[in-house]
Amino acid sequence: MNVPTYDDLPPVDGMPRGCVWGVFDKDGKKDLFGTLNHLTTATIKAAAAEVQDGVSISLNWSLNALEHIPLPGRRKLAHTVQPLRDIGVSGGIGWDDELAFNTQSSSQWDSLVHWQHQATGLAYNGFRPTPEEMSRTSTLENTMPTLDHWQSRGGLVARGVLIDFKSYAEEKGIDFHPFDGYRISVEEIEQVAKHQSVEFRPGDVFLLRTGTTDAFVNPTPEGMAKLAQMK
Repeated sequence: MNVPTYDDLPPVDGMPRGCVWGVFDKDGKKDLFGTLNHLTTATIKAAAAEVQDGVSISLNWSLNALEHIPLPGRRKLAHTVQPLRDIGVSGGIGWDDELAFNTQSSSQWDSLVHWQHQATGLAYNGFRPTPEEMSRTSTLENTMPTLDHWQSRGGLVARGVLIDFKSYAEEKGIDFHPFDGYRISVEEIEQVAKHQSVEFRPGDVFLLRTGTTDAFVNPTPEGMAKLAQMK
């Protein structure tokens, strides 16, 4: 796949430098996947070939992980359990359960329309999200670059690379807290990658450990005060 480097990305009118809009467009059709286009069959096969220990690690956080943290405007998890006989199933004993929650209340993937370019209101590739467009129940009718298109594409299967900035900061004596608003630069990520012997490749899923979940799960008065000051 012939994709320009960051420094060679073509300019996009009205957008800051480094915008990838249009790079993955094909046959006059606007792309919906962004850098997921790097996940070719060859890339996925190469990632699978690196498996050595056969140990799987879930990146899912508990749905109620932030239950003790105030999240203004976002509903908390509601879990309802009911016997199947209550919904008309009389031939056996069993249960149904229902979940209602805000997707931002735990771990989640943000779609490419979750947070727009603030000056223009445009999302990835120039799409302008509306509640009507994002509420379509059929992926075939959905023109927005939302997560349901990932499912239709086969989900997300890739090689993950971990940059453990929290451990690096502790080792190097860097004054860092995930709620300080500390800006981790590209240069620092490259330094950590070199220190931790991490090699980046096209199609990698980049995992950055900052200690944020630890700070939420084991809150301290100091940490919560920092969080309250964040914007």
